[in-house]
Amino acid sequence: MNPSNEQASAASKNRALLPLLVLVTLALGWILLPFYGAIMWGAIIALLFAPVYRLLLVRLKGRPTLAAAAARRRAGAG
Repeated sequence: MNPSNEQASAASKNRALLPLLVLVTLALGWILLPFYGAIMWGAIIALLFAPVYRLLLVRLKGRPTLAAAAARRRAGAG
């Protein structure tokens, strides 16, 4: 095989990859659509309490499990 054939083969594989990537992305979005609200609220809560967790991690001398439990308790869960 000469270099021009190898380049053409690589280019055709790249052209086939993009539509496949778009199709898989759309399929994943379609599957996750019913869970949109729960995923969004989870992300919002995680972003809001990340600073609390980091503060508690420092105050609890680097104990991640205890800091996570305290942050969760502070969030009102459990």
